[in-house]
Amino acid sequence: MKFVQIESDKVKGLPLFKKDQKLYRYLTQAKFLDLVLRKEISFTPLKYFEDPLEGYTERDLYNLLHFTPNQTGDNDIDERLQIIADGKVNSAITIGNLYKNLCQASCWNYGHFESILMWKTYCPQGNGVLIEIDAKIALEHFKSTIESITDQPGFNGYVYYGCTEYKNVLQKGYKPPKPDEYFGKTKPLIGFVKDKAYRSEKEFRMLIEKNYDYLYKDSSCSLYDDSIVFSIDMTAILKKCTLRASPYMSDREIESLKKLSEEKLGLQVEKSEIRLGDFTPRQRRASESFMNQ
Repeated sequence: MKFVQIESDKVKGLPLFKKDQKLYRYLTQAKFLDLVLRKEISFTPLKYFEDPLEGYTERDLYNLLHFTPNQTGDNDIDERLQIIADGKVNSAITIGNLYKNLCQASCWNYGHFESILMWKTYCPQGNGVLIEIDAKIALEHFKSTIESITDQPGFNGYVYYGCTEYKNVLQKGYKPPKPDEYFGKTKPLIGFVKDKAYRSEKEFRMLIEKNYDYLYKDSSCSLYDDSIVFSIDMTAILKKCTLRASPYMSDREIESLKKLSEEKLGLQVEKSEIRLGDFTPRQRRASESFMNQ
């Protein structure tokens, strides 16, 4: 396996190399326990991501919004996506559906401090753990770990990494790049471009593709088989991370989590650096639920 930086980040300079940049991963308690017990992190197929436009190139998205009436009529964007998913449109945009199944990604947030917005997004029930690590240390670990993995026949042998670009791809007047700009010597930007509505995420991604030829020619496995999942070992890196409990957890919940983590897992858990008002966690969640109605 090889760890390869995407072309766009080579040109603009990877934000992660800036001084004191951190990588963050917000996890529910269940996902945190799964990660530390398995000592690995799995890559998720793009088709399971919240954004329905994941896996499409900018030009594909442009085409999606400019279909002629005899192809999609006056359907809204969700209906157009379903039409494409059903294979009713003979267009290059169907490549998006292919990449949704071919590509798997591990997503992190980068920055210099915790985000209350990210806590609410990834741990909406209030219970969770944040993994925080220096970005340069994380990249070095990912690189050494990934490149020590023997090539797996179900994948293409490369793990691509870089920061997600956020563009106004769905707005009128937007001019997409030429198709040949997506297929360079290292990696097309498929999986690394999102609409600006998601820019607050500040995502760093690692992405791997299934080996299309292997799946269709040399294997009984299906392209849609989710059992083919790429994972990387997290044993060493967890010891270099700072683990923080959600700011929405009570002192009692945090003490229980710390006791479990320290005695059973050998990991230290700290309180969040975010301080909230004088609500109990339950009152806070009830208040937010009422405000969101």
